[in-house]
Amino acid sequence: MQLRKFTQGDIQTVRLFDKKHAPHPPKYHIDTTNELTSFFNKKSFVCYGLYHDRVMVGHVSYWKDTKNIYYLNALVIHTQHRKKGLASNVFNKIKEEIKEKGGKEIFLTVSPLNKDAISFYEKQGFKVYNSKTDVYSLGSDRLYMKFTL
Repeated sequence: MQLRKFTQGDIQTVRLFDKKHAPHPPKYHIDTTNELTSFFNKKSFVCYGLYHDRVMVGHVSYWKDTKNIYYLNALVIHTQHRKKGLASNVFNKIKEEIKEKGGKEIFLTVSPLNKDAISFYEKQGFKVYNSKTDVYSLGSDRLYMKFTL
């Protein structure tokens, strides 16, 4: 497994990958280049492509707010490469990276319909601390999860 840091030049790669492999994409799923560009414009936004034998098999991204709170933005693995330990490996790398930057917690949201992702995050040590319905008035329910480093 190799991680390659993505830049704005990789936005289309991320979008196309997500369209094929992001399970249960929420209705507010990033759909335009401008919206994804706004993430890349954040100084604290980090996005990696995950490669196996020179083929992209996933991506992960996170960002930090002004209070030094970290948010896992996305962790998407190619459907044919799931359940092989890739997500665990990349999450461990991200955990260490955030810890080295002084992070104490990582937050994320996930669709309650995405049972595989919820199970994965719970196995990694995330705990559900809240849930909301109709997030962003778009009819997408979300679970809010937290991981303590």
